[in-house]
Amino acid sequence: MTRRIARLYEIQFSDETSIQTELHKTLLDTVDVIKETKKSLLISSYDLECQRRIVNQILKEKQLIRVKEGDLLWAYFSPELTQNSQTKFRSFYVESVHYEKDTVILVMTLTYEKMKNWFDLKK
Repeated sequence: MTRRIARLYEIQFSDETSIQTELHKTLLDTVDVIKETKKSLLISSYDLECQRRIVNQILKEKQLIRVKEGDLLWAYFSPELTQNSQTKFRSFYVESVHYEKDTVILVMTLTYEKMKNWFDLKK
């Protein structure tokens, strides 16, 4: 039986103030922008890892499944959180990855890639 060590992701932003000002235009005033964005990116990072694990099993490959530098993660904001009551997606680029004990720290920056394929949508 193999022993698996759980890897925890932690999200940090390279420029938190620009993300705050950019997403403040999109989200409601009552929403904590940074907290909701980090939560959404954590979900996205675990989803990406899960997708890669499934692809490795189906194709019988041994590709890296963890989120790595240069990956693009999508933050999902539900209609209840946005100003126009519309579903919003924003893309974030993984600038660097740091390891501390059992934690993987992802340093992210906001990108302006606004397209998302229909088959990538979760909800």
